Amino acid sequence: TWARKHLRGGFVGLVHRLDRDVTGACVLAKSPESAKWLSRQIAERRVCKEYIAVVRRWDFEGVQLLENTMSSDDTGQSHEADDSEKGSRSARLVCRALKQGPGGAAAVLVRLLTGRRHQIRFQLAEANGPILGDVRYGSRSDGSWKLIKRPALHAWRLKFAHPRVPHDEFEVEAPLPQDLNGFLSALQIRPEVVMQEAAQGIVHPALEDETVDALDDDAGIAHVARTARGNS
Repeated sequence: TWARKHLRGGFVGLVHRLDRDVTGACVLAKSPESAKWLSRQIAERRVCKEYIAVVRRWDFEGVQLLENTMSSDDTGQSHEADDSEKGSRSARLVCRALKQGPGGAAAVLVRLLTGRRHQIRFQLAEANGPILGDVRYGSRSDGSWKLIKRPALHAWRLKFAHPRVPHDEFEVEAPLPQDLNGFLSALQIRPEVVMQEAAQGIVHPALEDETVDALDDDAGIAHVARTARGNS
């Protein structure tokens, strides 16, 4: 992989993953000890993971807390589930609009409170704001597939304590990729405005009352990276 080549064959531990075709920041550990440290932080929800999504519409004002119970079928498709359903798990995130275009599409900032497979894509679609370009949870009929060939979702910022003592806070930001910049411009949403707004982050009481979930999907990921791409 690119990471192994960059590290000249050294240890590469994947501790944070993205869905296939989702761009952005991803954490790789350079030692088993660092991988264990970072995985534990993710399990204890001490890693701030923020995403920028471009959705078909957004009907909310201010910061929203989205809560669902979700489950996945044999094909990997996530769906709404009852609490009693086997394999169902709670999914929580907070989000707010960054900028809306004249056609109703909007750039939305998302911060995860749990780490479930396809969580952002599923929850935004359930909130009537499907991510453009996402044919799994959105639609081909909206025409976005002609402008962007993947879900318009980008992991733009990570914050976590660095594994090295004294464990200072470490922040990583990933600039918007070229295809997403062009897509926003086509929707008459200025990318620079989106990034300026995203830099302000999100404030919500739910962020001050996060509890440990030792079974978080991002926790305990194998410390040997097999691929830099997530599951579709």
